[in-house]
Amino acid sequence: MLTSENLSAKAALWDVDRLSGMKPIQQRHHWMQQQIKNVLKKLGLYSTVRRMASPYLQWRLTARMRAFYRQFIQPNDLVFDVGANVGRYTAVFLSLGARVLAIEPQAKCMAQIQARFGKHPRAMFYLGGVSAQQGELELHLCNAHAKSSFSPEWIERVKSRSGWEQRRWYATEKVPVTTLDALIETHGVPAFIKIDVEGHELPVLQGLSQPVKALSFEYTVE
Repeated sequence: MLTSENLSAKAALWDVDRLSGMKPIQQRHHWMQQQIKNVLKKLGLYSTVRRMASPYLQWRLTARMRAFYRQFIQPNDLVFDVGANVGRYTAVFLSLGARVLAIEPQAKCMAQIQARFGKHPRAMFYLGGVSAQQGELELHLCNAHAKSSFSPEWIERVKSRSGWEQRRWYATEKVPVTTLDALIETHGVPAFIKIDVEGHELPVLQGLSQPVKALSFEYTVE
């Protein structure tokens, strides 16, 4: 039985003791980014540097993602991209030769995914969410669409964080949700499941009752 307690214990990826009282790595990285950004803005160079650096940074990040996921994904493997957003990871998985089921509850994001990959022979799509049971859930829509969430508790925890001041959850809408078990029944057992669902990870995993080769999900130290 998965609970929030044993999930947190099993998913801990950082050795907090080794940080010796310093800020978590992710927070320090964000702080450094913000300082560099502020300096460039004062010099009037931020927009120019961002425009020039963006293609290279995107290429470098994609190359690193491909190298990482190649450890888990072989050509013709089935991959579930749960919380596909606008298809960034879907593109990486397809580039590795995988068959990809892109799962996304936001219609506007799904429209972008289908515009990119609608004719791709190895791309499949599910407009909806994933949870512990099939049915409907309220999706809390954010002005930064990657932060829309099924979890009001998660939103309450993160909205006061540094760097999140511009995030606004402005509306809710009911969307259909299914389970990983139901998706497996329809599409087969995936070699890899990527889960990025902004605080809804536990219900997603509770809807999986059978072993899979590998999966990933976001874990945030509160």
